[in-house]
Amino acid sequence: IAIAPFPKPTKFIVASDEKTLRICDFESGTISRFVDELASRIWSVTVSPEEELIASGHSDRTIRFFHAKSGAILDPPIVDHTDYVRCVVFAPKAPILASSSDDGTVRLWDTKTRLQKGSSMLHDDWVRHVAFSPNEDIVASACDDSYVYLWDVETNDLVATSASHGGSMVWAVSFSPNGLYLASGATDSSVRLWRLSRSGIGNLLDVRLVRRLAGHGDVIRSVAFSRDSKRLCSTSDDGTARIWEIPSGAVVRVLRGHDSTVNGALYSYEQTAQVDRARIVTCSSDGTVRRWD
Repeated sequence: IAIAPFPKPTKFIVASDEKTLRICDFESGTISRFVDELASRIWSVTVSPEEELIASGHSDRTIRFFHAKSGAILDPPIVDHTDYVRCVVFAPKAPILASSSDDGTVRLWDTKTRLQKGSSMLHDDWVRHVAFSPNEDIVASACDDSYVYLWDVETNDLVATSASHGGSMVWAVSFSPNGLYLASGATDSSVRLWRLSRSGIGNLLDVRLVRRLAGHGDVIRSVAFSRDSKRLCSTSDDGTARIWEIPSGAVVRVLRGHDSTVNGALYSYEQTAQVDRARIVTCSSDGTVRRWD
């Protein structure tokens, strides 16, 4: 299962192992069918910022596009990757899609032409996850070689590399909305929090480890920051999600209730009495989606 938010803060889309896509809206209490019986397993799903397109990454090496309101398949798919497409994500504003694959590449695509922008960003191992920085000038990639890489979106040049995750594969990465931090999750059950800054040398960045967050008992599947950048939610094969205070790393809460791997999480917001109430939505291999107050 994979999950991704819509611009509307109470609405999100879920991809299942049954090769389907469903749209959920907690405000209306509805779950609607979107797409059924796709040709191959869905590894990732993402919604464009203007809420016009939905894109998905598949085990048949394709990236597929759908009309966000009608569910109509928008051919042609992108077929340039040579192995599983593990992650797809739209840029926050620009008409750009990033994809990562087991073929060891990250690629940027013009969502209007479906053509690749610049050269592929090459890695020495599978690339599990990719994320845009808030101002979309940097894309981060999480690689099985134990590193996180940062790339310039305009030039596709490598501008920074994290320290090693101790030889463990990195499966998740996320930028904080304020742009100060990067979080990564690895197969050693740890989450790492990094501080980002300009190096003063061209467009190069410094990536400094702030702390290692320990407490999960298995592989980290996803990491997601709250809108105010003060909380981080991580999910794991241990069946839990953990909420951490940023930057102290203190555990705020452990969410227990799923019976299997928690594959993803996102923050959902509901406005009540002029106050935005934050909730967390998780999806799991147990076939359920849960909302936590």
